[in-house]
Amino acid sequence: MENQRIVGYVRDIGAILDELPIGDIERACEVILAAKSENRVIFLAGNGGSAATATHLACDMAKGPTGAGMLRLKAISLTDGIPALTAWSNDLSYSDALANQLSTLASPGDVLMAISTSGNSPNLVAAATAARRAGLAIIALTGASGGYLRDLVDVCVRVPSDRCEYVEDVHLLLGHLICDALRGALVSELTFGLSRR
Repeated sequence: MENQRIVGYVRDIGAILDELPIGDIERACEVILAAKSENRVIFLAGNGGSAATATHLACDMAKGPTGAGMLRLKAISLTDGIPALTAWSNDLSYSDALANQLSTLASPGDVLMAISTSGNSPNLVAAATAARRAGLAIIALTGASGGYLRDLVDVCVRVPSDRCEYVEDVHLLLGHLICDALRGALVSELTFGLSRR
């Protein structure tokens, strides 16, 4: 006999995937490609499970969408630097720890990808505000409402659900999807460049 809870979870995820905002995903890829063309840095950040997703996606962006002759994406998860994160949190506040790291590390033209199921995490809202002041492009991966981040960013990819685990599942999938789209775009760019030589 099928476990209806398992069946329901799988069905719900499938329905969410059918409703993903493809146009926003494409715009997020365009922002990252534009930054890559100028050799900029992609900073990623989140809390809890979203911090783990930020780490995973930073790894995939730096390693995954590459090929012969391509510049690699420069991707850094701000929540991976535990000494810096705890120092800023202890000496000032956790809410400003990411923003303070950005003020030290980021340059105009870089990108911040803020990952939050609610879109309301105070440290990500502060980071997005600091990123805007510093001239960064900002992408948010959020849940259905988009929260406060929705109005602070250039592109908000909202997963159409308010259930935390569903949103986290789909955020990881979105990261892989974005990396795959970037890989395709970079391979096409390389192929086009080689064909013109």
